[in-house]
Amino acid sequence: MVIGCSIGSVAKGAAHISEHSNKKAETQHSVDWKRSDGEVYRVFVNIPNETPPEKGFPIVFVLDGNATFNAAAEFVRLNSHSPVMPRKPAIVIGIGYPLQNESAENTFDLKRRWFDLTPPTSEPPILSFKRMQQDTLYRYGGAQRLLTWIDADVMPWLVERYPIDKEKTVLFGHSLGGLTALFSLTLELQSFRNIIAASPSLWWNEGYLKKRLDTRFNASKLNANVLILVGSEEKRFMIEDSKAVFQQLKRKGVNAKYHIISPFNHGGVMMPALSMGLQWWQPR
Repeated sequence: MVIGCSIGSVAKGAAHISEHSNKKAETQHSVDWKRSDGEVYRVFVNIPNETPPEKGFPIVFVLDGNATFNAAAEFVRLNSHSPVMPRKPAIVIGIGYPLQNESAENTFDLKRRWFDLTPPTSEPPILSFKRMQQDTLYRYGGAQRLLTWIDADVMPWLVERYPIDKEKTVLFGHSLGGLTALFSLTLELQSFRNIIAASPSLWWNEGYLKKRLDTRFNASKLNANVLILVGSEEKRFMIEDSKAVFQQLKRKGVNAKYHIISPFNHGGVMMPALSMGLQWWQPR
């Protein structure tokens, strides 16, 4: 089923939404959201088919939604129906794109991902890292715009439609998504009080985020909880950078945790990190 509607009175900043229901799961659907700037995102939505908690459903946002949404929804469902210490059911929201020829092997739009999942800088980012050489034609710096859109437009749209506990939210990101999830702390957006950063690309732009966390993040303004996860088989600098930022956040008074997951490399750690992160976060 496809529903097209003008949503000027429903979601601020959106030009048009097309909604697609999944016939196999009445509580699962996707929304093609055309923002006022012309960019179109696919917002995946999974609503528990059960009575919400007294204060509303907790909510999970996952970046790279084409790749992570289905797994996140299943992990949350299994956690909420566990016979041992079940968690509260939660809404899962995936932020992705309407991909051409989407398949199990094609779940990323690399060009848009490089833009949406890198922080803005006043100067062009330093591209000295050798594996960015093939990406020199990509644009960078859209993470603040993406996160602000989720906070200012997507979250209010969800609140209007579903019972949501805005105090119980989490943002998951892997690689560049992990970089963006940690970057959200410096924006002090209330929608992202809990962060799961898997293998964050902290090397980006000569360690830009580590410097920004020093100057643009005040832990007392955002009661945040942060979990940083990294694979044991990743490059050593990935492990060292992740541990350094964990220690940096701890010094600032953040309730931060850090864990190395064995025996996974950078790509392989995404799903174990998602599962472990949701187990850590999902409220009982």
